[in-house]
Amino acid sequence: IASAAEELSMDDPILALAGALDRYFAFTPMPLGTADKPILLVGMPGAGKTVTIAKLATRIVMQKQAVRVITTDTVRAGGFAQLEAFTKILKLNLISAGTPGELRAAVAGAEGRGHILIDCPGGNPFDNDDIDRQARLIKVLVMAGGIDPMEAAEIAGIYRELGARRLLLTRLDMTRRFGSYLSAAALTGLQMTDVGIGPSVADGLRPMNPVTLARLLLPKSVVESFDDEQQTARGAYG
Repeated sequence: IASAAEELSMDDPILALAGALDRYFAFTPMPLGTADKPILLVGMPGAGKTVTIAKLATRIVMQKQAVRVITTDTVRAGGFAQLEAFTKILKLNLISAGTPGELRAAVAGAEGRGHILIDCPGGNPFDNDDIDRQARLIKVLVMAGGIDPMEAAEIAGIYRELGARRLLLTRLDMTRRFGSYLSAAALTGLQMTDVGIGPSVADGLRPMNPVTLARLLLPKSVVESFDDEQQTARGAYG
């Protein structure tokens, strides 16, 4: 990546690094413009899936679009209640589906009525029973920042084989090292999508793009030296 950035011969290190990142990684926003397919979030326990579902639902409601929220988290104590507390604020009825059959029926009943968001319980990627339970459902892998890079890549690889296509990073406000994020995406081909900034629903989600990622990776002193009035246009969080 550093060599590719150097080859671009650009004075601005942020844009040079962004160009290199764009060469090696795929970036795509969450598909909230259309309601063609359900969006299902999976990942390790505590990664932030339920809060992310609430953030996505909030964004859709704010855009005055219809949304159905389904949870398959019927095992974890308080799992349904946690998400229901969010959906009640949005005046949405939370749908529970405890088995694959119930989930198929819930999705079929929600089709044609707007976006469909599905929350899964945390799974252990090294447990065959957990993997079998999630195998037919996976679309977006939610991963908390700051874990071991090699372990992150191994976990992402397992979910990629099961059908995950996008990688959503959470706890960005608590992360200072992004090796796990880069490893997971580079070794699996997962597309980098939105990132979670904080623990509350009000913090929302922000899109990830090459410039934003470059600003996160570079030292703060370098970013400040080359800051300008086009931060927002260039994708900076600001």
